Amino acid sequence: MEPIYTNIYISPSPGMFPIIAWGGFCIDQERTIRDEYGNTSAEFKAFLKKEIDYIKDMGFTTALRPLWESFEYVQPSLGKSGLGIIGQTPADKLASTEVFSSYIAGFLNCNTLNEIVGWLIVDEPKFNQLELCRDIQQILIKKLYRLKSMNIWINCICQEDSKIEDNKEEEDKGYTGGYSYPGYLDYIQKLLSPQVWSFDQYPIRIKDNGDVFVQSGYFRILRCYMLQSKKTGRPFWAFCQCLCILRSKKGVTNGITTPKPSYPLMRFEAFCSLAYGAQGLEYWSLTTRGMVVESSGLPRFGDAPLNEKGDIHDMSIYNAIKTLNSEIRKGQSIFLGAVPKKVRHTGEKTWEGVDYYQPGESFGPLHSMVTTSKGAIVSWLVNGSDNYLLIVNHDPLNSQAITLYVDSLTTIWRVSLTKQPDFSVFHEGDESKPPQSVFIKQTLETGGYVLLKW
Repeated sequence: MEPIYTNIYISPSPGMFPIIAWGGFCIDQERTIRDEYGNTSAEFKAFLKKEIDYIKDMGFTTALRPLWESFEYVQPSLGKSGLGIIGQTPADKLASTEVFSSYIAGFLNCNTLNEIVGWLIVDEPKFNQLELCRDIQQILIKKLYRLKSMNIWINCICQEDSKIEDNKEEEDKGYTGGYSYPGYLDYIQKLLSPQVWSFDQYPIRIKDNGDVFVQSGYFRILRCYMLQSKKTGRPFWAFCQCLCILRSKKGVTNGITTPKPSYPLMRFEAFCSLAYGAQGLEYWSLTTRGMVVESSGLPRFGDAPLNEKGDIHDMSIYNAIKTLNSEIRKGQSIFLGAVPKKVRHTGEKTWEGVDYYQPGESFGPLHSMVTTSKGAIVSWLVNGSDNYLLIVNHDPLNSQAITLYVDSLTTIWRVSLTKQPDFSVFHEGDESKPPQSVFIKQTLETGGYVLLKW
């Protein structure tokens, strides 16, 4: 009897917090070696094993890559690694449903498809591609019926277009079709009902004068996905940037639009996402990609952990990813299944579309808090019967001092994720005395956080 496809979310790494590597497989180099030596050669197998070993060593649970009909040549290396793989449709296979149907039929010759744990239909489709995405979704369900636990999804664009006039042609509707961003997500839900929400935004940018800043709309998009996740009952995955994006314009000093990835910057992105309830993290991209901008001849991308030949390019980024992933995996019993009860912001900066913390607002045992002008996110996470307070520094470049005023009667533990989840007494409640607020001073590290439990 054939398995029945069910449109429910199933983690690509059951029991573990999903941490997904984009671009870890150096496809062009892989093809070159395969063409030169053949699918079964020792050289080709060694190249695949090296890539997979790096992805595993950095602490990823899952890899995402374009898949071709000859998927079977990757299977032996994947099967031994324990990594699941999320297939991505190659761009040239999206021309029509006929082209895609012919392409996907090649997978039916594989002996097993157990390594495939999901399918990304397309990355950032334009509005006029969404109906094609729906048709491809149905083809995947019909053709790859063996993948009964597979999540089928798209990676959404993370900004809304300007309002589009109703009389415009379909091809002029950009990415969001003139909808507000929440309306765009509702449209996708109605059309595709994806099992998981996914979007990539890279909020840390560099101005022409060299100043690093966080885009003002970053948290608005996180909030949109938190609300959409609650409304649809489907989790969302968010991104960390581990590849430097370069300017294409000639004559710009330094030429960088995003700074070199580092532990504090990636930690900022990861824990801001966790504060809003993300149930998976995706890293883009593990390789330098070797692309240039045609108009200028300048490189499109800069530093990344691996180069386009699959070797280590920058050990500092490689180790930063490894450290951060270890931290997240040690906290997976906290974050996996956690639901934000409240998310608020402090500080003087005006962030678009967020909720601000109000003095005296009920936040469990937290009576109030004082931060610097930079401010922080304060998130009340609930996981089963456990309550957590996650406070994340708004500033990915500087530390800041904060003061928390907590209930004197409640015992609160501080959670450290540097080893295993390590619980130490942050404040010991004393019910023998009248209730009052007790203040405790803390330091939020650069792009860092404080995690408390009660």
